[in-house]
Amino acid sequence: MSFAEKRLWIELAASLAVWGVYFTRLIGWIDAGGLQDPEFAATMGGHFVLAVAAGVAIRVVLSLIARRVTPRAELRVRDEREDLAALRATFAGHALLGGLVLGVAAVGYVAG
Repeated sequence: MSFAEKRLWIELAASLAVWGVYFTRLIGWIDAGGLQDPEFAATMGGHFVLAVAAGVAIRVVLSLIARRVTPRAELRVRDEREDLAALRATFAGHALLGGLVLGVAAVGYVAG
């Protein structure tokens, strides 16, 4: 697997992990009546900032590890597999983001 493919898998895994935890917590809090809590916006805003920072940190650390274990010759190689992997990762990321936004909207609609 090329370095670019490894990086794309890292992006997908980090996004799923970090935003999965964030949206699970958000939906759980909304479901428990958290919209009535005056601290809701401040707490979830803080969790959002933490999720962004954690996502960046995970990507950086895993990318550095992937770079260390990838042979030097593969770091410079770019072929059609990388373009296909980038396309698939972009599609999966956008599908996931769209699904999460729809999920939050549905929870907000039901809770409201």
